Amino acid sequence: MDGTLYSHGDGYGEYFWRYPGDEHYNYVEQMARRGHVSVTIDRLGYGDSDKPNGNSICFGVEADVLHQIVGQLRNGSYTGDRSPRFDKVGLVGHSASGLIVEQEAAGFHDIDALGVLDSGELNITPLALERAGEQQVRCLASPKNLVGLLDARSSSGYAALEADAQQFRADHIHNVDSDIANDLVKWRTQDACAGTRNAVQALAGNAARNSLIDVPVLLLAGAQDQLFSNPRPQAATYTHSKKVTVRAVPDAGHAVAFARTAPQFQDDMNDWLDRTGL
Repeated sequence: MDGTLYSHGDGYGEYFWRYPGDEHYNYVEQMARRGHVSVTIDRLGYGDSDKPNGNSICFGVEADVLHQIVGQLRNGSYTGDRSPRFDKVGLVGHSASGLIVEQEAAGFHDIDALGVLDSGELNITPLALERAGEQQVRCLASPKNLVGLLDARSSSGYAALEADAQQFRADHIHNVDSDIANDLVKWRTQDACAGTRNAVQALAGNAARNSLIDVPVLLLAGAQDQLFSNPRPQAATYTHSKKVTVRAVPDAGHAVAFARTAPQFQDDMNDWLDRTGL
């Protein structure tokens, strides 16, 4: 069996890929109809996953978690109604997870294709860096989070990237039906403080590390993304990739899977999965 592992970005959960409100925006279901197997997760600290101290969850830790999951998919050592072994495994990350999946691909060389959606070191905008800095202020302003810096067993160490719902709407949502937009705002998540705290290091290191990635790469973004702009310059960092594909989804923002142009997003993903044998 072949399939692809998907990791959501900051501000979201597994529902980014499995939206329950409308089947047309349920990415996993749409890909299944086209013959593609999708494996989705809640990242550490999100949804149904464990919630360790957010001051300890950096992008490197999350890359290691993805590596462990890829290994389990390949050898069938996971628990479920069925646990088939995967012969080929793709890895796709959205937003912050784009930086995480790059680290996994460059460090472990255990996947067959890499997708980086609405992310990248060379196309990050000043607004995204500003939001990361603002989140760090909120991380340090919280007494609970300060205690968490001293107690590794604490489940604190989390703060939202955006200050409020209005800011989240402005940063993430473009050309999205109102009911879906309301769900995304309602479900927006708290994010691990260590992730953005180490973002500068990740941004600097990943651009050089990307030269170690030798599998096909997809760079895809909403054309109106406010946090990560045109991904084309990012393509130059994958100097040893067998093939780098760049796609911009028209009239879509950072929440690219939920814009009214989502059918184009799904078509682009389906085309890439087909061409990489996933």
